[in-house]
Amino acid sequence: MRFVPGDRYHPRYQHVYILARGANIFSPLANLAEPLPENQLDLPKTLLEKAHYIGDWHRNSTTFHCMVVQAGDFEAPIEGEWLLLRSLLGKIDESHFQMLGRALQITRWAREHQFCGVCGELTEARAGERAMSCQSCESIFYPRISPCVICLVTRGKDLLLARHNRKAADFFSTLAGFIEPGENAEQAVIREIREEVAIEIENLRYIRSQAWPFPGQLMLGYLAEYKSGDLQPDGEEILEAAWFSPNNLPQVPPPSTISGQLIAHHLSSIGKSIK
Repeated sequence: MRFVPGDRYHPRYQHVYILARGANIFSPLANLAEPLPENQLDLPKTLLEKAHYIGDWHRNSTTFHCMVVQAGDFEAPIEGEWLLLRSLLGKIDESHFQMLGRALQITRWAREHQFCGVCGELTEARAGERAMSCQSCESIFYPRISPCVICLVTRGKDLLLARHNRKAADFFSTLAGFIEPGENAEQAVIREIREEVAIEIENLRYIRSQAWPFPGQLMLGYLAEYKSGDLQPDGEEILEAAWFSPNNLPQVPPPSTISGQLIAHHLSSIGKSIK
């Protein structure tokens, strides 16, 4: 199976559906959180008319249009359960997770923009693009993505990892934060690390990005090297920070996350240098 978020909509394709309820995804028991074929659904026409196309789902040489429905409270059409998207991290492949994340972001955007934020009138879907428009004042509302930076700081072979106030007590991750108005991504990395742990960095370099649907970020991943300063966690966002040897790492994020991928990238580079 393969998900392609950018394919153009073609009415001739068959449909598969993701059922969303707030931050939850319906998961049939047979296939973990996979979209449901149209012939397995018996949903009200009013719900199906509000379905959003989110991309193409390829399976067994067949292309399906993947739709998402904000289901609300209703009896599921087949046996299964509602799962938090975050609980699926590391349990499904990245393409599948990306699809589910896109589905939740689209339904959240549509739910939060049923009314115009300027004049308060009802909005409606705008033909030909992903937008809600107000027929009264002509305001247009597009899905919003918040750009964030995330960075692994290293000191030789050691890694700087931190325990955030929103993480479990034994879970350590890389440092991250939102880009402020007027900043570029590199300035945001330098500022966030200075604010959160009071050190300076150098040799900052971009590695990769990842869509992060909690609730709607684009994470820009960096590596950097320690330059100066003593670690001083701010006590608000960061409860604890320390340098860890590659041979003595705490519990870290799974490889399906960009934080886990930055850590894996550094460890791989060490392995190559040792060889």
